Amino acid sequence: MSNDLNAVLGRAIDELASRDDAGELLLAGLRRSVRRRRVQRHTVESVVGLAAVGVVGTAAWAGLRFTTPPPAVEPTPTVQPTPTATSTPTPTATPSLTPSPTPSTTTTPPVPASFGQPSSVPVTPAVLRSAKVGWVLAVSAPQYLHGEGDVVSAGPPVLFLVSPAGDRYKVLEMAHEYWLVHWAAGQTHAIVQVAKGPYRSLDLLTGELDPVAGITDDDQWVGVDSAGRTIWQNTAGRVLAVAPDGTSTVLAWTLVPLGGPLSPNHDLIGSGYGVFDLKAERKRFFQPPSNGASCSTLGWLSDAEVVIGCSESDGQYRTYSTPFTPDWDPVTSQPHPQPWQLDGIEPGSVRWVEQLTDGRLVVVGTDQEGRSTVVVKDGSSVTTAWRAEWLADAHVEVAGTLVLLTLDTDDSADELLVYDAMTGTTTVLMPVPTDTGEEYGLGGIVWWSGVTSSVAGSVR
Repeated sequence: MSNDLNAVLGRAIDELASRDDAGELLLAGLRRSVRRRRVQRHTVESVVGLAAVGVVGTAAWAGLRFTTPPPAVEPTPTVQPTPTATSTPTPTATPSLTPSPTPSTTTTPPVPASFGQPSSVPVTPAVLRSAKVGWVLAVSAPQYLHGEGDVVSAGPPVLFLVSPAGDRYKVLEMAHEYWLVHWAAGQTHAIVQVAKGPYRSLDLLTGELDPVAGITDDDQWVGVDSAGRTIWQNTAGRVLAVAPDGTSTVLAWTLVPLGGPLSPNHDLIGSGYGVFDLKAERKRFFQPPSNGASCSTLGWLSDAEVVIGCSESDGQYRTYSTPFTPDWDPVTSQPHPQPWQLDGIEPGSVRWVEQLTDGRLVVVGTDQEGRSTVVVKDGSSVTTAWRAEWLADAHVEVAGTLVLLTLDTDDSADELLVYDAMTGTTTVLMPVPTDTGEEYGLGGIVWWSGVTSSVAGSVR
C-alpha cells in the first residue's frame, strides 16, 4: 500500500477528530485502517531494501504506479548453543533448548493447517503441464488478528494452481513464503523472489529452489522479450538478456531504469525520455510535451505509439500519446505528443495502459469521483471492468483477454478475481478467508491476509 494513501488516511482522521459531528464508526474504521496499513508498510520496510531500479512487469496498482511488491520475510535460522564442556569424562546431559512458556493472560487455541485455506484438490503433473495462458499460480498464507491485535499464522503458505473458471489445485506447501514473479503456462518451474532480493527457480513438483541461470543477486526482474529471453537490470543500469538455455547477453551497460509495461510485441520498454529497443539494443526517443516536463512510459497504443505521463512546469500532471523515433535530433522536427484521455477515467489520472491479445486496451486510473478504476477500451467504446469502493485498490495483471484483479480492501484480506473481457463476467479465483474458528475456541477474529502473491501464466 502506498505512503500517499496512508497520508490521506491520516489527514482524514485528524479532520474527522476535530469535528463535533464526526461519525464514531467512520473514525474508528479509519484508525484501524491506518494502523493496519502502517504495520504492513513497516513490516516490509524493515526487511526489504528496494534497489534503485525500475522493476516492472505486466501489472499495475489501480490508481497508483506499480512497483514489484516485496516478498514476505524469510525466517532467520536459529543458532543452536554449544553445551559447556565439563571436567568429568562422563558426558553430561545436554540441557533442553525449549524455553519455558511465559505466563500469559491469553492463549491462541490451535487450529489445523488448512484453517483459512480455500477448497482445492491435489494437482497432478498432467494438470500442471496442461495449464494455458490465464491460469494462475497463487500463494495463500492466511493470518488473522486474535486477542489484543496479535497476528497469528494459521499454517504454512500453500501454492495453488487456479484455472480461469475458478478450479483450484493444491500444488505444494511452502517452507517459506515467496513472491511469485514469472511463470510460463504449462511449465514446471517458476521464478520467485525471496526476502532481501535474490531470485530463484522454484520446482513446482518438488518445491526445490535453484539459482536462476545467468544472473547475479544484484539483478532485478524486468520481463520477457519476444525471443523468450528474460530481461534483467542491475542497480548500475546494466541491462541483461538471458536466453532459455541460460546464456546471457548484455544489451546496455548504463541505462536509465526501465519502467512501464512491455510493448505488445515485447521488444520495447520505457526508459526515461524514450524507450529501449530490446531487439536492436538501442534507445529510441520521444519529444516531451513542453520544456521542463518530466515524463515516463505508462503503456502502449501500438508497437509504434506510446502513452506517457508527464509532470509539467505548471505543476500539472498530464497524459499524452506519441510516436517515437530511432534517434534524438533537436534540429529535425520530432513528433509532438498529443493529449490522451478516455471516458470513465479522470484526465491525468491514467497510470497503466496495456493491450489485450485482441488489440483492446486495459486502462488503469481513477474516475471522476477519485475511485480506482479499471476499464477496457475498444475503439470509442469503454467498459468498466472494476471500480473500487472507498479505500480500496486493485493490483492488475493482463493475460490474453483476461484481466486479473487482486483486491486490497480496507480492513480485509486480499481477494483474487479475474475479469473475462470476452464475456464481461468476473470470477473469484482466491476468496477472502471466511472461517470463524468458533469450533476451535476462537472468537472475534479478523482475517489479516489470505492470498499474498499471484502470477498469471504467460506465453513465454
